Amino acid sequence: MVGDDWEAPDKNFLNPYDWIKEDESYVAQNMTIERILTSAFKKADAFLFNMQQYLHMYWTNSRIDFSLLVNERLKFPTDMLIYTTKLFKLQKEKFEEIPEKAFKGLLKIDNKESRDFLLPSPKKCII
Repeated sequence: MVGDDWEAPDKNFLNPYDWIKEDESYVAQNMTIERILTSAFKKADAFLFNMQQYLHMYWTNSRIDFSLLVNERLKFPTDMLIYTTKLFKLQKEKFEEIPEKAFKGLLKIDNKESRDFLLPSPKKCII
């Protein structure tokens, strides 16, 4: 060994991945981590899917034409205002239920900015 002719390797570093990648424990850990990450992202996607109802309410509120509510040709114009006000109050209560932070598996979804953006929507329409 010592003093024999020696050829330098192609690379100046050892890459243990070649040895580890076929080990059963590495493969099992890799699959476990992949399963955990997949589960966390599915939970996050489900949470964001549930936010669509709030986004739809916000979009609907932004498209309201209030001049229709005070139209003299309505049968019961005061009732319409009362019902609309009740609807906005219910929406405000519903929007306040939106969590600021949601922990979904490994992921923490910071929802404060979107909650703060959506929350004034019915409130703005009432005032």
